[in-house]
Amino acid sequence: MEAGRPESFAASLGKLEVTFDFPKVGLPLRHVEIAPPFPPAIEPQAGIPMVLGYDTKDARLYPPEGLFVDGTAVYGRVSGQPRFSILAGKSDVWLNGRTYPLASHHNAAGDHLKFRAKRFAASGFSAMIRPLLASRKPQIYLLDPY
Repeated sequence: MEAGRPESFAASLGKLEVTFDFPKVGLPLRHVEIAPPFPPAIEPQAGIPMVLGYDTKDARLYPPEGLFVDGTAVYGRVSGQPRFSILAGKSDVWLNGRTYPLASHHNAAGDHLKFRAKRFAASGFSAMIRPLLASRKPQIYLLDPY
């Protein structure tokens, strides 16, 4: 699935009277996409693995390519109202009176960052040997929400 803009996705859900919840990390949510296929689990799981991309252009602690977070999309009803939620940092969810493990692909966010930062990652050795010619100054980045 192609990455989608969260605003247009939320607006289309709103037309169906479905609320949209996603992890708030203090950065603008840039895109949401389904994670690449992962081997199926043995036991039943709830949801669809997702990758959330946050815009980090104004956040110096994160890679300029963006902050990517693994999540799981779940549809349910809260007090009778339909709700589409993307959950991050959880391992299970309560649905219809039962707890289910969330479907997950824990490498998807890291793989997404690795793909986005391919040119920068390839410059690591040459930047170490010739630091004055590096495309960016060396820095430690946070890869998870702070």
